[in-house]
Amino acid sequence: MLALMLAVSGLALGGCDSTPAKDDPASTADSATPPADTATPPANDAAGQIDVKVVIDISKAVAEQNETALLLKEKDGELITYNVTVPEGSTVLEVLRASGAVVGTTAASFGEYVSSINSLAEGAVSAESGWTFFVNGEFATEGASTLKVNPGDEILWQYVTSWE
Repeated sequence: MLALMLAVSGLALGGCDSTPAKDDPASTADSATPPADTATPPANDAAGQIDVKVVIDISKAVAEQNETALLLKEKDGELITYNVTVPEGSTVLEVLRASGAVVGTTAASFGEYVSSINSLAEGAVSAESGWTFFVNGEFATEGASTLKVNPGDEILWQYVTSWE
């Protein structure tokens, strides 16, 4: 329907088409004035959306022969990468959820703590094992449920087996 409305108004899906239609009786060969509604945004307008990359690293759990990690590795590999489009103002946790990963959280003083990703839970390898994350190579100093992402950010979720 939108494509039909755009075609009738003289717009192409990619933007303004100011060339008169050959079979339009209202058009004249010397008319180069675009239709009045050429400012209509395209149907796939992504205003307010940003792209973020999410990488989930389970290599340390695989090295420890964790059963869940080995199953995940067999299915997806040790590094799982998602390219995610989210609304501006999204948090690291919202981006992780938008990736399609299955995320478990628990309440913590700093917000929600990510306790599991794709069924690989904290404590599955050792008492000190669990999830941590980095944004653009920097260790996060704010919780995932409060830290906002920026366009082009790369978030690395890494399963650690100890905090040494």
